Amino acid sequence: MVYFPLLNFNSSFRPSTSIYNFSPNNYQSSRKISRHLYLHYSDGSAWHSHFIKTLLPGCSLTITPDSFDFDIFCLHGTYLALYSSPISDFNKFLPEPVNHISDTLPAWRASVSISHRSGAFTSYQGEIYPFPSKATLLSFNYFTQPPSTLNYLLFMSLESDPSIRSAELGFYRPKDSSSPFYSCQIFTNTINSIKLPDLFNSDDLICVKSDDCSGIPLFLSFCPSSSSLSLEHTHPPASLAIHGNRFVAQKLLKEAWFNFLN
Repeated sequence: MVYFPLLNFNSSFRPSTSIYNFSPNNYQSSRKISRHLYLHYSDGSAWHSHFIKTLLPGCSLTITPDSFDFDIFCLHGTYLALYSSPISDFNKFLPEPVNHISDTLPAWRASVSISHRSGAFTSYQGEIYPFPSKATLLSFNYFTQPPSTLNYLLFMSLESDPSIRSAELGFYRPKDSSSPFYSCQIFTNTINSIKLPDLFNSDDLICVKSDDCSGIPLFLSFCPSSSSLSLEHTHPPASLAIHGNRFVAQKLLKEAWFNFLN
């Protein structure tokens, strides 16, 4: 059930994603077979699955906007996946890759990159799994940046259902938790681009919360004067637990913070 984003949020930033048809480590065996690479995007009622290429075992391929004969920037969100056999072009639900590439440690990942026409470039190793429709988000991040830096939140949402529904994303300062000091509208099955205002230029801890959906928050910073880019993602509360059942710990952490912020 692992998918790889192609960050098509803004034509000023050129996305590229490198897909690998080999295991991310050298000690867990994986089937050395040819796999079919598809691009998925939703129109709100169905998933479109565009075949790109069949990758031989041990091969990789970098996908860019030039890989397609249509404009990917007109689409809500674009996600890549590998399949052991061909799939149909239209699907009522997001097709699950049945090829056992999700069982590795670390997860089977792609190199997700963004570049700018100034020459700046940034990337990270990432993947995304579909979230249930009844899910919530809790994340933390320091937003301190120099005043000359442009900051974006790229909120990646992916669900198996193709519907594109709206939700609210709230930003809180724990010292004043009665209401969000900033909020914005986001959409599921979309790579949402949110330009963060200057009010984030502070040393405060910021809590990001949504009661209506979940996703992966990516923080993109661009400094025009130095032509530099940075792309980072925050981790879910489960990553704060070292021992025991991480997801039980995450449930308790989220309940405590949601009660505090409401």
